[in-house]
Amino acid sequence: MSEESLRARLLEALSDLSIDGQSQNLLASGVLRGVEIEEKLVRVHLLQPSSIPSAQRFAVEDAVSAALRGLVGERELRVLSAGQAAAPSKQAAPQAPHEEAPLRIEGVSQVIAVASAKGGVGKSTVAVNLALALARLGRRVGLLDLDLYGPSLQTLLGVREQPQVRGERLQPIELHGLRLMSLGFFVEEGRPVIWRGPMVASMVRQLIEDTDWGELDHLVIDLPPGTGDAQLTLIKTLALDGAIIVSTPSNLAIVDAVRGLEMFRTLHTPVLGLVENMSWFDWPGAAALRVLSGKLQETDPAMAAQLERLLERHERVYVFGQDAAAREAQRLEVPLLAQVPVDTRLRAGGDHGRPILLEDPDGQTSAIFLGMARAVGAIPG
Repeated sequence: MSEESLRARLLEALSDLSIDGQSQNLLASGVLRGVEIEEKLVRVHLLQPSSIPSAQRFAVEDAVSAALRGLVGERELRVLSAGQAAAPSKQAAPQAPHEEAPLRIEGVSQVIAVASAKGGVGKSTVAVNLALALARLGRRVGLLDLDLYGPSLQTLLGVREQPQVRGERLQPIELHGLRLMSLGFFVEEGRPVIWRGPMVASMVRQLIEDTDWGELDHLVIDLPPGTGDAQLTLIKTLALDGAIIVSTPSNLAIVDAVRGLEMFRTLHTPVLGLVENMSWFDWPGAAALRVLSGKLQETDPAMAAQLERLLERHERVYVFGQDAAAREAQRLEVPLLAQVPVDTRLRAGGDHGRPILLEDPDGQTSAIFLGMARAVGAIPG
């Protein structure tokens, strides 16, 4: 189908879409700002009054997505909203309640969100080890787990106790030089969390305002994966100084990572950079073969050369693809903060509550996280 034909079908579908509370359809109301059609992507831009509640704006976005999803074929569909001031009217109209201003945490110098538009890419592991790396570099650091769908801070750091209340304020758990707070402290283990925007905003505000964070240089926040209602609400509820997007090198994950990055840009949150997790796997047998190759140099140089060629091809295995995040970071003009290898100790440390920054503080993977922390915290090397 040509771009012109597809555009016509999309506009026809939108002309049949009514907005709750208005007599006009979406086209006549002026909410539609534009439709961009690319080879693999369709973007629909909406212009909605910034004075209306988030839930109402999200409902319009959801309705547009539902109306168009079956028409775009294999293309990805993104529906993006920008805010505008409400237009003056000669007739008095009921005023929608104003959104609360983003919450700035007193005493915290930098609030960093660690996010991913796709689950299973190691976002929480990156958040925990980044926080530990910042603390190891001498910074005062807090870590807040706001992953609504699977808070994992307790597992990753082996936290067993519950936060206490002192003077009507929650006291963060202090462990490994971090001040810790998590939604998981207040959710029954094993039960799903099903919250939409207003409930999320209320819970987050209460958790932030009721917690005695003290003076912090950095607060690292582990956000839930995705770009839906809950994620948008969290980002709008908190005043963020920057966001880090975590992805694997696979093309599918990179597509989602770009979606997450665009979400932060749309909401005017600075993107500090991309982290490519599970970038490669170092073959464990390589070290032994290198020793053998060295011994063969004198007795069988041809075999030694053959072993060296074998090692060059197979010592580092790119399980999920190679350098995709690096290329995407360059295209999007954002820093590539780190490429983190597949490391069995990284996985084991998370399973047993001993992250790799604690178990192997001087190893290769820990050095990668320390470099990332220096970049994020503007800490000299």
